[in-house]
Amino acid sequence: MTTIDGESRVTEVTLFCPRHRSEVYRPERIAPSRSSFGYDLVTEVGRLRCIEHKQVWEMREELSLRGAMVPARTLHRLCDRFLLHVVAVHMESMNAVAGILRRRGGYVLQVDGTSTKGSPALALMKDGWSGIRLLAASVVSEGEEFISPHLATLKERLGSPVAAVRDNSEGIMAAIRKVFPGTYGISCHYHFLRDVGLKLFDPVYPSFRNRVDRRGVKKRLRSLRRALRRRRTVTDESRLSLELVEHILAYKEDGDGLAYPFSLPAADLYRRCEDVSARVRKAILDRAADNVFSPDLSKLEDVLRLLKPPPNVLGRLHAEFLGMEERWRWFQRVRRALRYRNGPVPLSTKRTLSERELEKGRVMLDGVRSMMEQLGNGGGGRRERSLQKALRKVAMKICEHRDELLAPNVSVVVDGERKVRRLPRTNATVEMDFRSLRRHGRRIRGNADVEGQVQRDGPGMLIALNLLHQDYVRAVYGSLDRMAERFSHVSPATLSHAKRLMAVPDV
Repeated sequence: MTTIDGESRVTEVTLFCPRHRSEVYRPERIAPSRSSFGYDLVTEVGRLRCIEHKQVWEMREELSLRGAMVPARTLHRLCDRFLLHVVAVHMESMNAVAGILRRRGGYVLQVDGTSTKGSPALALMKDGWSGIRLLAASVVSEGEEFISPHLATLKERLGSPVAAVRDNSEGIMAAIRKVFPGTYGISCHYHFLRDVGLKLFDPVYPSFRNRVDRRGVKKRLRSLRRALRRRRTVTDESRLSLELVEHILAYKEDGDGLAYPFSLPAADLYRRCEDVSARVRKAILDRAADNVFSPDLSKLEDVLRLLKPPPNVLGRLHAEFLGMEERWRWFQRVRRALRYRNGPVPLSTKRTLSERELEKGRVMLDGVRSMMEQLGNGGGGRRERSLQKALRKVAMKICEHRDELLAPNVSVVVDGERKVRRLPRTNATVEMDFRSLRRHGRRIRGNADVEGQVQRDGPGMLIALNLLHQDYVRAVYGSLDRMAERFSHVSPATLSHAKRLMAVPDV
């Protein structure tokens, strides 16, 4: 019988010490302190679940090798208790966290939320300089009335931030203005560019993508690839055909794996088909000149012809592609002005910007906006008017957020010296935490149905990511070996607060 937080849990575990994983400890060989009794198992199970991302059967197997036979249901409860105590310790250690932030010159508040349609939201507040997750909570939505109380908690315990990086959520923006009036604001470049892309490509791109998908080119190319791979006799022609088919089906590489609107997979597929079609026609003609028949290349050409129907059927497909290319060039202009690229160097989502880069960005952004406003007042046909309307919307958005996109860096006191510190320009690290949380869910569940897991464990898992931050662990726990001892001193009032953060409030 083990007592944890006043509740009795019957397990088959006598006692073991997780700090020495190669041995099983017997009661006569170790005398744990009364204050941390029972929490060693909680911290070990939490480590296996939250840091090593193990499923229940894997945890049971590993613990059984060390002589600890724990039922599956008990493991679930211990995981829940671990996350609850991680959040509670974090809330009790805000003064220690504030000390870390002061030594760095303050903190830059990054706020974002994630949810699926019809479900509550998971909100995360993070420091953009240190990377420490300051607060995470389940909320009904990203509305101002649900975000403000958590921002008020941060203000009370950490003070006001140096700056706040936010997305275009009206609720989050209103909450920041209410709780931190006059705070230096930065519009997240990632979210801003995503909105620009949607204004440029919706609904044109979805319509184009549907037309391409309905032609069945991808399905037929995959069938042809399977047939070519199964060939027992490989000829130069079949080898070339397979190479061209695989080149087309690797079209997503053009977008570097990014989602729409940062990449246009359907347009990339169409472009590759156009290029390969010309190469196939030339290869067939060259072989025909030598009286050589090309059955494999001819099959590939027949598939590619599906994207070139007669003009009276779907002749506008190529015109839509050309229009997509023009819109993509405008999107790239805005992206370059914001110093935002997909690659790691020099203008990735993780980078901050120097004053020189900021000034270049302002000049380029003003130039792009001017060009959009001029082109947006022209005439032309239906497609031209559609593009002009989209450009006017983007120009208005640039004008509205221009000062927040490329605002100057800040001067702060670091270790007694005044320094200019660069500000993060995106909430990309918050988005990375959300993706990490979903990867964790897929790993421990073994399937992609993770949204329920994200909402249930999200706040605790996000705060648990701080356990990978050395300064945080040193300030809050001393070391990870002392987590069990620290858990044993959490007050009941803080545990109740942690439970409220990890559950959706009643409305």
